[in-house]
Amino acid sequence: MKITDASIESVPLVESSVLPVEYWNKLQCEHKELLQSVRTEPIGTERIRAFDLKMGKLGDSLGAPGDNRVSIIDFNRPHILIHNHADSSSISLGDFESFVKRPNSISLHAVGHDGSVSVIEKLSNYDAAGAIHKYIGVLEIVHDLLRNEASIGEISGVVEQFLATLSENGFIYRRWK
Repeated sequence: MKITDASIESVPLVESSVLPVEYWNKLQCEHKELLQSVRTEPIGTERIRAFDLKMGKLGDSLGAPGDNRVSIIDFNRPHILIHNHADSSSISLGDFESFVKRPNSISLHAVGHDGSVSVIEKLSNYDAAGAIHKYIGVLEIVHDLLRNEASIGEISGVVEQFLATLSENGFIYRRWK
């Protein structure tokens, strides 16, 4: 999906359980700036940026042109990650797997080219092992759906449902459209 002025302007102010409220406006600006930064890149190019808990930039990485993926960057202190999704999808299973394996990554945001924002956050009591167990189960379901040629919408629904169930494991998942 092509990024437009309207999609950038429509990026909502999102709530965060790990970021103090006084930084939420800065986070919104960074979501918009992320879209602006990939606007001229080939469709499907992802960028990821990392921030500390006062929204100071820690890192920035641009994926291969049109590859629809970027490697999560890691730091040895708590940080927030924001990246773009050209298809405006939610947090992917691959995103989740990379995120849950990194203890210092405490918030992961996917900013859609349509201006939507999906967020998953780790609370202090998060249970990585329990979440990974659920992840393995949903992977099997998705593989079955793919074998049966399920629609992208059907698969996305299963992934969104999985993300919502992670509240039982100390994660918070939200999506703003």
